[in-house]
Amino acid sequence: ENGKVYDQHPAISTAKKFNAALTTGDTATLRELVTKDFISYNSNYYHPRYKGNGIQALFRSSLYLKNNFLNLKIENWGQAYPDAVSYDRSGLYVYTYDIMSGFDKNNGFKINSPRKSTFIFDKKGKKIKKLLFSDNTAHFQKYSKSKEVVKNGIIYKDHPDIAKVRLMMAHIEMGNIDKAYENFSE
Repeated sequence: ENGKVYDQHPAISTAKKFNAALTTGDTATLRELVTKDFISYNSNYYHPRYKGNGIQALFRSSLYLKNNFLNLKIENWGQAYPDAVSYDRSGLYVYTYDIMSGFDKNNGFKINSPRKSTFIFDKKGKKIKKLLFSDNTAHFQKYSKSKEVVKNGIIYKDHPDIAKVRLMMAHIEMGNIDKAYENFSE
């Protein structure tokens, strides 16, 4: 035996408070929940020189989320729920299996991504010392692209197909419903 697994534990509440504070820009609460040497790592990213991100990066991320998203939340993924594991040798961990969802307030892009997190607590088991998280990288790449202007063809002010639609609308306005659709296939 190397520890105990809990489905109810104060550390689970701390992890939930962290997620709520993260998505709402509540840096004061984040500061209360993490250690001064807090560090987070994106588990999807590996590079030998990757050292993770500290508390200031956490605050910047939280404020970015607050300022750029509507209704952003991190909630349990379906029937999944968090577990706290108190390891005899390594301390207290909380594992969450969530969905991050919301909308970009500038372009309406819908965020809907699984998010798996491992919260590693300090020796006293009170504050979060490390956070390992993973999101759907492809989804967030698509989100990043949604902020760019991408040319995908040509926009016409006048075109034979536009003329067909104008004629259809003219016939509808005049009450000629049968004539309105004569230029269209079934």
